[in-house]
Amino acid sequence: MTNLVEAFLVSGARAVVASLWSADDTYTGTLMERFYIHIAEGQPKATALRHAKLDLLARDGGHVPPYYWGAFVMVGEGGPRFLWGNDES
Repeated sequence: MTNLVEAFLVSGARAVVASLWSADDTYTGTLMERFYIHIAEGQPKATALRHAKLDLLARDGGHVPPYYWGAFVMVGEGGPRFLWGNDES
């Protein structure tokens, strides 16, 4: 995973959602759908990923083992920029 994530970051991506292990397609599809819905709502990327995981758990009554959602991590800029003083660049 590290080499692929690094390739995206070096190529200019500010953030990458990656899986630490092979994931189930059905759960991954649902998780990513919810992730992009939360992004469209204006949530920071890391928050959107967290909420997508919580949505997945809520959908199945909290009985989804971490194997299906715990592999996904955010690497890079996951939140809104924090500005120091008058720095707006």
